[in-house]
Amino acid sequence: TPNDLMQLQTADVFIYNGLGMEGFIDKLEQSIDNEKIVFVKTTEFVDASKYNAEDLSHIAKDDSDDVFDAHVWLSPENALIQFKAIKDAFVSVDSKNKDYYEENFAAVSEQLAKLSEAYRTTLAPYAGKNVIVSHNAFYYLCHEYGINQISIEGAVKDSEPSPSKMVDIIRIMKTNNIHYILTDAFSSTKVATAIADEVGATLLPLSPFEALSEQQQEQNADYFSVMYQNLETLKTVLQ
Repeated sequence: TPNDLMQLQTADVFIYNGLGMEGFIDKLEQSIDNEKIVFVKTTEFVDASKYNAEDLSHIAKDDSDDVFDAHVWLSPENALIQFKAIKDAFVSVDSKNKDYYEENFAAVSEQLAKLSEAYRTTLAPYAGKNVIVSHNAFYYLCHEYGINQISIEGAVKDSEPSPSKMVDIIRIMKTNNIHYILTDAFSSTKVATAIADEVGATLLPLSPFEALSEQQQEQNADYFSVMYQNLETLKTVLQ
């Protein structure tokens, strides 16, 4: 918005995810007349080499644009890389408070290590199993812990699947005795509900942490509380 652009003219740091999530970023960088501002692409140092190139082509067509799954933060190991990018940027523009930023980063690093270990320990018995998700947003999370994501819709929310894709999902669920479909609270559940009705499955929420519901905001939910809730949900559907 015009107000956002005005604020950016005096901002010190602009933090963004990357991987196509912010399609406006190139134009924005060119339009900002602020030589001191530091643009921080938090996914710049995420190691793409550990991901299968074919898996990364989880692409949905959106008005002829290719949209990749950009939800890298759902892997705690990637989230640590993103936190570090932010911390380093803050230190670069506010070096006098370096110790403050480093202490906070050390604390969040410890939290992320505990979170990752909880996922690894809990999900290890289910390695190789499939989960059905409505929104193709959980590749990085599933890849990290050996779970297979099978998505009904693409990376673009509410991009309805073809009839043949729906038939495939129904077949997979029946063949593998899968009783749950994981849905994003901020997306339509119309297709997921239709498939669930066909196979007698239950819908459960799994958060991509793109936004917080009013209830979550009232409960002061954050990345860690949401991720631990996601872990409980995954444990339920995989048992």
